[in-house]
Amino acid sequence: MPKCQHPDLPLSSAFALKPIEQLLLDILRTLCTGLEHDRLAYWMSAFEMADERLGAHDGPEIVSACITMLRAIRAERACGFGYMSRECPHISEDEQDVMKLIRAGRSAHRSSTHLADAVQQIATVDDPSRLTAAARAIGALCNRHQSLQEFGLGTPQQDSPHVN
Repeated sequence: MPKCQHPDLPLSSAFALKPIEQLLLDILRTLCTGLEHDRLAYWMSAFEMADERLGAHDGPEIVSACITMLRAIRAERACGFGYMSRECPHISEDEQDVMKLIRAGRSAHRSSTHLADAVQQIATVDDPSRLTAAARAIGALCNRHQSLQEFGLGTPQQDSPHVN
């Protein structure tokens, strides 16, 4: 692996990401790379990664939520979005903001002010409704997945063979 070029950024491990949040960060990074390089292979990799971790039912759903989040960011943020490669141990400021937004989406039923504040860290439009909705949706999926794990139901089922 090449030497890291951004030691000034915090390590993602210092952000204390839960396993589902780390998976989301990996998926978002993979999708961003696919968008940047206009390569479908990265998007397919994101789906495979999610399927491997969450199974054929929950995997595509979580990738879809990440795509919705990225589309909302692109629609409601006038400036760019800085992200690291999937292999990078660091986390960019923009990625930190997105992870805070996802966490706020997970607790949106408890504090809509926290969610609104997190949205404003990312959005540059007056009414960031798409970003708010995306955060709530991805937060609900994270909460559901965590609940399944707590009840011992979070391991992917053996999927039926599929056509490549």
